[in-house]
Order: sequence, then C-alpha cells, then structure tokens
Amino acid sequence: MKIILVSCLLLALAIAEEDVHMNEELLEQVPQEEDSVKRGFSSYYRNYYDEIAMSVCASMPMRGGGYIFPVRRACSSTNKQTCSQLCASAGVRKQLTAGSSSYIFECLESLHIYKGRPQLAANPGGNTDVGRIGLIVYRYHSCSGSSCGPNYCCCRKGHQ
Repeated sequence: MKIILVSCLLLALAIAEEDVHMNEELLEQVPQEEDSVKRGFSSYYRNYYDEIAMSVCASMPMRGGGYIFPVRRACSSTNKQTCSQLCASAGVRKQLTAGSSSYIFECLESLHIYKGRPQLAANPGGNTDVGRIGLIVYRYHSCSGSSCGPNYCCCRKGHQ
C-alpha cells in the first residue's frame, strides 16, 4: 500500500512539474526555515497527512482534466459543511483564482485519514513488520458527509 501511495504521489508531482499551463498559485512554496522541524517519519514534505490525501485524491479517476487538490476539513460533531460545499466555497476558490472564470470547483471524494496509527519500521533490505497494519484511509464514495466523518475533501478545479 505504501508503494502505491508513493507511486501516486510521484506521478502527481511529475505531472504537476510538466504542466506548462499551471497557475503560479499552484506552484509549491519553498518551506520556511522554521517549518523544517525534524519529524519521526520519513517524509520531506511539511505535513504527512496532506501528502497521503494528495496521493489518494490524485489516484482517483475524474471526468475531464483539471487541477486536483485535497482540502482539510474540520472533523467535529458541530461541522455541518459537506465536502461539496467546502470545495465550492469562496475560501477555496480565492486561493486558485488565476485564469478563466469559467472554471468550476467540485468535490470528487471525501476521506478520513486516521491519525495516530503505528509507524512501521523501514525495510530497505529486509522483511520487517510483515503482516502489521500501518496507515488507514477510509473513502466515503460521497461528498455529502458532515459531522465528524471526512477530515479531507478531494477537490477539482476544471472546466465543465
């Protein structure tokens, strides 16, 4: 599963780097020195859960082209905003406003990425932690969940 997630992430990054039409707002920002805190897992990105969400979102089929991105969603019993609403919200739209106004913003999927899962040992030359479960992601196959369900929304900016 880790290999699939890493492969999806690498593919998504390669596509993003080759896209000559990409908006400046979508380019990766250089991490600030204060963000370079060492973590106990092997990822060079600033937030491991965002990285997992991006891998899952980018691996999903979609109709038509467009930009794919995960958006964090508050997981609380009082949150009534669905992923459909969040992806189309003014707050999300204003972050990616460059380009044609004919773009639509829509939800492709909602996810729950479970935090606090056991970290499996690195296995570059052996079979460590064989048979153990590490990361878990739940796909809802819906964008209408509310309350404490989805903690990430897979969103798309594209043409109808």
